[in-house]
Amino acid sequence: MKENLHSKKRLFAPVVVLSACFWFKTWALTADVANAQDVPSPLSGYATFSEMEARLTKLAESPHASLRSLGVTTGKRNLWLLTIGKDELENRPAIVVLGNVVGSHVLGREISLQMAEQIIASVETDPAIAGLLDRFTLYVIPNPTPDETEKHYRFPVHEHRGNETRTDDDRDFSVGEDQPKDLNGDGWITTMRVHDTFATHRSHSRDERILVPIDAKKGEQGNFRIFTEGLDSDRDEMFGEDASGGVSFNRNFPFNYPYFGKGAGPHQVSESETRAIADFLYDHPNIGAVVCFSPEDNLFNTWKGGEQTDTARIKTKILSSDQLIQDQFAEQFRSSYPNKDAPELPAGEGSFSEWAYLHYGRWTFASRAWWVPKAAEEKAETSTGDIEAKPTDKMENSSSNSPIAKDDKRGASELNALKWFEQQGIPAFSPWQPYEHPDLPGKKVEIGGWKPLFLLNPPHKMVGELITPHIELVKSLAIKWPKLELRDVEAKQLGKGLIEVSCKIINVGQMPTMPEMADVSGLWFPLQVELHGVEGAKWLDGSPRQSVGRLKELGGSKEMRWLLLVPSEAKPQGQFKITLSAPTVTPVEQSLELK
Repeated sequence: MKENLHSKKRLFAPVVVLSACFWFKTWALTADVANAQDVPSPLSGYATFSEMEARLTKLAESPHASLRSLGVTTGKRNLWLLTIGKDELENRPAIVVLGNVVGSHVLGREISLQMAEQIIASVETDPAIAGLLDRFTLYVIPNPTPDETEKHYRFPVHEHRGNETRTDDDRDFSVGEDQPKDLNGDGWITTMRVHDTFATHRSHSRDERILVPIDAKKGEQGNFRIFTEGLDSDRDEMFGEDASGGVSFNRNFPFNYPYFGKGAGPHQVSESETRAIADFLYDHPNIGAVVCFSPEDNLFNTWKGGEQTDTARIKTKILSSDQLIQDQFAEQFRSSYPNKDAPELPAGEGSFSEWAYLHYGRWTFASRAWWVPKAAEEKAETSTGDIEAKPTDKMENSSSNSPIAKDDKRGASELNALKWFEQQGIPAFSPWQPYEHPDLPGKKVEIGGWKPLFLLNPPHKMVGELITPHIELVKSLAIKWPKLELRDVEAKQLGKGLIEVSCKIINVGQMPTMPEMADVSGLWFPLQVELHGVEGAKWLDGSPRQSVGRLKELGGSKEMRWLLLVPSEAKPQGQFKITLSAPTVTPVEQSLELK
């Protein structure tokens, strides 16, 4: 019934749409309370897709903004682009703000939308914002994953990593035959833990609710095998492994593409979402930097390169010169950010942010934006030794494992998360409860664990404090952007009709004119200098238009020289002009007279 409701919402007249949205929201909250044991939805307060569209439409009423669709997804949702700026939008350097590249990271959509709202609201009152839009264009794509995101508003709640494309996730030539199921009827798709001799996980010695992989080198024995909550509908001894989960936007880009991987798609950039975003980026050479929201953060977990990477034929990590610049922005961002102690994250596969730098060649900043903060310290009940395991779930731990050492990082973030959510009064963890599983006769099965979405998205009341640091990041990019000057400009006559023109081009900005990776990829339009002279002149040294190449920050320079022979009937005095331009910089020009 929920699926049909979404379809009707797109087809009915506007009045009916509003009624359907209200009915759906009321029904959803009721279902959440009824099915999730009075647990508030982790997305409570976050904008739905239709609410986002309404807010974008309102923003487009501003004289400084316009709204258009980059394409339509399989689920018939638009990929909205909000362009913010003043005149000659495509002739100014541009920064892209891309929302949640992972559907379950709804926070990214919310922050990018609120960033746009605050920037537009501040144009007339904040000189820094006004100056930003005088020189730059902002492209805001708040939701590049609309189908994947909206799946998280369905019940039972399940963490999805794919769009509406039908996929054979377990590659058995059947589609969607073994989907996750809410077996205990609590409104959440969580985890099944099965007591088994050949187990892969053990309970944590400091809190038996938490499961961690066993360490075979330490001789540990497992207690459990873990599966997604569901049945073995296709009798392959797996559970909920073929949800026809779709293709993930953040696994569909060419760099480090996971061939045949779950959610990766049939080939790179196979989906309407990834194709539309990539096409837009390639079609706009004025884009110099990308800020996106992704669990694969590089502002706290900064990318690391090295000499070996710099000299490698195929570049797979950030280049050292680019790392210096990225680290400066990351350090500035971290210094004022409300959250500290960001968790370490695995590298992406087919991810947008890595592609945006390593293939597209742009400065790229990926922000997770939020993670579970460090919980307040509690008074220890004992002064020595390990904390005793909590008997919350009254489970039977039959293994003879030693306690997990305090310096062992396994499960550390989850232990902290349990404590923090409990301190906030948020039931993000479902207690383990026994379940008589029809496909596992004679096995002790329990259902519980982390509820979807809580670990990636904070309570909505906490979102507000996360907006300003991201706006400041964009403003900092604009302040430190490469800035060009022409110095020592001179035109002199060396002999009859023989003229030499020279100048020095200097970058006085705090960023190079392009990342070194852009020079490698060849996808950055180069900085060009052009000498406009007398018609009919013969160019003896240097061509009228030349590529300048990459200039380093804070004084990187290049000297230019032209030698031309002017016909005797021409009058060159006062007719020379030098222009310096590239799509990603503010152009500079200077006229000069012959000495």
